[in-house]
Amino acid sequence: MNKQLICKMYQLSHNSSFSLLNDGENQTYLIVDGEQKKVLRKYRQNRYNLMQIQAEIDWLIALENKLLVPSIIPNKDSESVMESNQIYYVMFNHIDGTDVDEDSEENYHKLGRTMLDLHQASEKILDGAPFNWLGCNRPYYTEQSMLHIPLKQLLNASFLSHAEKDEYVKVADKLLGFAKEMENTKKQFIHADLHFGNILVSKSGWYILDFDEAGFGHRAIDIGVPRIHMISSNRIDEMWPSFKDGYSTPITENEVRYGTCLRIFYMAGKIPLRTDIEAIGKDPSKFIKRYLNFINQELSGTTPF
Repeated sequence: MNKQLICKMYQLSHNSSFSLLNDGENQTYLIVDGEQKKVLRKYRQNRYNLMQIQAEIDWLIALENKLLVPSIIPNKDSESVMESNQIYYVMFNHIDGTDVDEDSEENYHKLGRTMLDLHQASEKILDGAPFNWLGCNRPYYTEQSMLHIPLKQLLNASFLSHAEKDEYVKVADKLLGFAKEMENTKKQFIHADLHFGNILVSKSGWYILDFDEAGFGHRAIDIGVPRIHMISSNRIDEMWPSFKDGYSTPITENEVRYGTCLRIFYMAGKIPLRTDIEAIGKDPSKFIKRYLNFINQELSGTTPF
């Protein structure tokens, strides 16, 4: 990362300190410039193009008057996205807040309400947006992107056995019918990764962070994200009713279960592409097997609804 260029473009002191906050899909840095704090996101190379990143920013700007979301700091050229050596950067105002303190029923209820607020606010934005609005240039969560592409990535993974690959083909066949059905339902703007790790608690309320996976798809895909976390922590029995009550909008069991499974399958398909991340690279097949187990739990109906 060219710190000198970033300081120049964002008119920061050359004595500003950069510290890594998160190293996952993207890298996020806390910048301290005197008494001011800012947050810099460095996007994973070749993940999104400039138009898609700009569309993410346009969504944040549109949502800013309806929900608590991060605000953008343009660079000295009044651009919201900076490019250097084919890598994109976005600067945000720092939010003075803390992480969600616990996975409690109260917090899951609030997470459900927050997700509903996002869905309702985004629907109003789309209803009033012009047909050529840049915000429409976000990924679509379709049968192709959530099933066929992840399956191809799993089948190309050298660290998986033939037996494991055959199992993933069978799982994909089970999900295919619902994936086709979802194609025919009304598309919504979804966050696609809304869980406690992407919430910041401030005096003003809950900020929704990290819209870099946000796009268009069935709302069950969004709902599937906290379900995955509940299943993973073995707390779905106690936490799901609270989240469901907070979301408070009817959605069928079939939609929730299959939407969750598609989200899990999508995550499994990304593992072969993320072996450069240290935690994954040590044993990538372990992550995929765990995801498959979660899918089987949902399809068998052993998890509550």
